[in-house]
Amino acid sequence: MLWARYSAALSSSGRPVGRPLDGMLHPGRQHGVMLRRYCGVCARLAQTNGGRHLHLVTDDERLESGTVRTVHPPVCLDHAAAAAMSPRLRHGYTALLVRASVLSGVLGTPCTPAGLGVRLAPGEHRFVPYTDKETLRWFLAFGLVRDLTDYEVVNPNDLVPAA
Repeated sequence: MLWARYSAALSSSGRPVGRPLDGMLHPGRQHGVMLRRYCGVCARLAQTNGGRHLHLVTDDERLESGTVRTVHPPVCLDHAAAAAMSPRLRHGYTALLVRASVLSGVLGTPCTPAGLGVRLAPGEHRFVPYTDKETLRWFLAFGLVRDLTDYEVVNPNDLVPAA
C-alpha cells in the first residue's frame, strides 16, 4: 500500500501555512490523528473522562450491523461545537461517545504499476479492509478507517472534559 503525499507551503520555521480547505484533512495528519485518536481540530488527545472518545458521525457512516465506519477523527470537547459546523455535518450528525473501536482498513484508490511509477485506476475512492492483502498491494491510501463498535449516543453539551 502506498500512502498519499500532498505538498504543503511551509513557513520559515517549517510549519504549514495557508488557509485550510474546508472538509479536507491532509493525509499525513489524518493518519496520525486517527491512529492515536487525537482531536481532528487541535491534534491533542481527544479522550473524555472514562477513556472514551467523542465522534461526530453522519448516517452515511453507519453500517447495517450497527458499526460506524469513519475516516473522520474524534474531537475533543473544546472543539466539538466548531467541528459540528463543518460542511460534512451541515445536514445533521449524531454524537457518539466511543468505548471500543478498531482500525479496519483504508480509503483510497486502486493503482497499477506503470514504468517507474503507478497509474491510478479510474473511478471513485473506496474502502479496502486490511484483510484484503491482494488489493492493498497496489492501493494509494489517503484515509485511515476506524470502525466504531461500542458506543453510546450523547449530547456533547452534557459531557464533562477530562481532567
